[in-house]
Amino acid sequence: MKEWKLRQQITHKLHKHDDLIENEEVIVTDRASIRTLDFAHDVLMYFVQEGDGKLYYPQKSYAVALIYARLLEKYFGEQFYDALNDPELLISDLYFVPYNEDREAYDDIIGAANYWKLWDFESNPISYVQSTVHYFKQEFLLD
Repeated sequence: MKEWKLRQQITHKLHKHDDLIENEEVIVTDRASIRTLDFAHDVLMYFVQEGDGKLYYPQKSYAVALIYARLLEKYFGEQFYDALNDPELLISDLYFVPYNEDREAYDDIIGAANYWKLWDFESNPISYVQSTVHYFKQEFLLD
């Protein structure tokens, strides 16, 4: 078993969490009803502007998956696309979709993130990004 998966499983066995959304309004959208470019834009907003106190799913799940895949690459040497395609990347996230199940959206988001150089999540000042980085480090026993 990969080290990061073992660490993730240990954390999830020892600690119950509910995606840390207890103080946020949650809005679930139908992914199929949103044009891919509009959806990609919504996901990218998690990286570039402070939220409005609402969490939009599955957009947030895509953003978190990208952050996790990048950090797994950095800290554990995991291949970015392998991590992003792992159905257990976000164990308790009901809205997570692996890369191979929505390549078009992920490719649009990744292309824009490359263009705008948005990959340095640990230096990103946006609170949602910082919360995700912090939780990642806790989940994978890096803190």
